[in-house]
Amino acid sequence: MNQSLTVIEHITKEYPNNMYKVTIFNNPLVIPRPRLGHKPNRDSEKPSDKAIEESLRRTRTTIFDYALSNNFSYFVTFTFNPKKVDRYSIESTSNIMKYWLNRQKKHSPNFAYVIVPEFHKDGAIHFHALIRDYNAELKSTNVFQNGKRVYNLTGFTAGFTNAQKLDDDQTKAAAYLTKYITKDMINRFNKRRYWASKNLHKPVKRYESLSELGLDPYIFDDNLVFSSDKYDISVYQFKRDSAIDSIYDLLIDRDVPTSTPTIPISVRLRQVSLPTIFKQTRPLPP
Repeated sequence: MNQSLTVIEHITKEYPNNMYKVTIFNNPLVIPRPRLGHKPNRDSEKPSDKAIEESLRRTRTTIFDYALSNNFSYFVTFTFNPKKVDRYSIESTSNIMKYWLNRQKKHSPNFAYVIVPEFHKDGAIHFHALIRDYNAELKSTNVFQNGKRVYNLTGFTAGFTNAQKLDDDQTKAAAYLTKYITKDMINRFNKRRYWASKNLHKPVKRYESLSELGLDPYIFDDNLVFSSDKYDISVYQFKRDSAIDSIYDLLIDRDVPTSTPTIPISVRLRQVSLPTIFKQTRPLPP
């Protein structure tokens, strides 16, 4: 029985505030269309180093996407009081954090977060989070770190908190959190590498060509943020500029003869899902 293939040359992620991230596969991905009812066999007990490395990449990418897609207001570190909690116990500290997160809905119905654990050098567990729409008390302190005032979340009574306001650079917010995603954390926490509230926004994934999206002029060295010969990918990140778009549209209209009319912006912003691109497949040879 023939199986269809999907060929993906690049993936574009569209974030709020005209931010884009384009991943270009130097060798296009050739993905078999999943068979109906088929479940991949994954050995979670003894993952290979390659599988762990790939898992780390996916987790960091997910957290990065959350950070760029949501207007988080504070970066918070939670530290546990050893007189109240066994701060070396994954189960005890995780239960305390889940209980505290669930209680925030009472006073902050739109409360949103993404949170990751960290093992300190002595083995004690901390949690680091990006939060927004937190309506409970934030107590100002006289402490400053990195030029920012430190606040305490008075509702967290199992230990101590350090909350700092985030600036407008959401990329920094992503960097704060992703640095705690380590191989050691994955080995100890297994699948619970991070927690995220259900009300978080995600970027829109696009699979149209870069010319259809009008992103060709943005693919140059100054916008290159990552390149890997090992994985055969190049990643570009940038903010869209209306002036560049206008010039690009003029060049397309006047200098590039084409039988296909320029795609209007309303169509450009329509999301194309992965199931849709499976329709554009080619059959495997018998």
